[in-house]
Amino acid sequence: MKHLKLYLVLIAFGFTFVSQGQSTWVAPDSANSLKNPVADNSEALASGKTSFEAICFVCHGNQGKGDGLNAPNLERPPADLTAVTVQAQSDGALFWKISEGNPPMLSFRYSLSEEQRWQLVHYIRELARLYPPQSASVPSVAQSDISGNDQSESTTTSGSKNTDSKRSLFPDHSLIMVVIGVLVVVLITLVVLVYTLMAVMVVVKN
Repeated sequence: MKHLKLYLVLIAFGFTFVSQGQSTWVAPDSANSLKNPVADNSEALASGKTSFEAICFVCHGNQGKGDGLNAPNLERPPADLTAVTVQAQSDGALFWKISEGNPPMLSFRYSLSEEQRWQLVHYIRELARLYPPQSASVPSVAQSDISGNDQSESTTTSGSKNTDSKRSLFPDHSLIMVVIGVLVVVLITLVVLVYTLMAVMVVVKN
C-alpha cells in the first residue's frame, strides 16, 4: 500500500506536465456578459493607444502582431491581437483577460484603472482595423488566448507563409510539454518497478 501511494503521487506529478502543455486560456462565461461602458470614440482610442504603447507593445508589438521586442524571451509567443480568433471574442472576455493576466502575461487589474482597461479593449479592436490579419477565413476556435496559448490562423500571402515556415523550425511549446510529461511518467514507472523488485528480493532473502 505504501508503494502504491508513492506511485500514484508520482504519476499525478508527471501528468501535471501534460496538463500544463494542453491548457487553453478561456474567459469564463460570466465575462461575456460584461458590456463596455466606455464610448468608442477618438478620446477612448487615444487613451487606449497610450496604455498599449506604455505596456503592451513590448510583447505584442506596435501593430499588435505578437512580434514585440520581448516576444523571443517568453515561454509562449504573444498572440496576434489582430487575429480573427482574438477579435471574435467579446469585449467582456478581452477585458477579463487584461484584468486577470495569464503568465507570462501580467495582470493589469491594479496597474490600469477599469476605464483604462475598457479603453484598451477599444484600441485592440482598432488595431485589427488598422492592421488587418492576413487570414481571410475564420478558424473554428471559439476563443483564442490573447497571451498566446492558441494562435491557429491560416495564411494567404507569400510573406506570411515564409513566417510560418520559419516558426515551424522550432517545436511547439505545448507539444514539448506533452512529450516531457509522457517521459516523466515512463521514467517514474520504471523507477517504481525497480524499487518494488528490490523490495521483493529483500523479502525473499529473509
